[in-house]
Amino acid sequence: MKKSAGRDAQEMCATTAEVMAAIESLSAEEFRRLKKAAHYRIRGLGRAAQHREYEDLLGEALASTLKGADGGAEGRKWPKHRVRFVKHLLEAMRSIANHWKESWERRGVEFEQPDWLTAKEDEEGNAQRPTEHAPDRRADPHRSRSAMELLEELSTQSRNVRVFAR
Repeated sequence: MKKSAGRDAQEMCATTAEVMAAIESLSAEEFRRLKKAAHYRIRGLGRAAQHREYEDLLGEALASTLKGADGGAEGRKWPKHRVRFVKHLLEAMRSIANHWKESWERRGVEFEQPDWLTAKEDEEGNAQRPTEHAPDRRADPHRSRSAMELLEELSTQSRNVRVFAR
């Protein structure tokens, strides 16, 4: 273990080997929780995410933690005796997402990259643009039909009430 370069110099932070061991020991439930939290943060960023996916946020948190374990002033230090590893990663993702949002707000929308510049290749070498996987904003036909039936029923009931009130 090495000492933190941060506020409390007495606090011991994890080494690279300890961080790797913690990553490898993540349970399926913990990993699902981390993915869900990353997805939530990315969704909350909206356009400020700039075509980043939840994997990018989780990967950034892991990479930053590994960089912090190397020593030096960069990266995020994990005080393993004070904070559980999952909690550390959740807070790292929160911090990174906030940084991305603040950075986007400072630069403004004029610096957003167009869709064709952010295309990624799939396994077969085909270009995949983020907008191709955007959720369809059209209404679900089943929900639309249910809503129409409910409106018809309410309309019928309101006519009956008016007739009864006379």
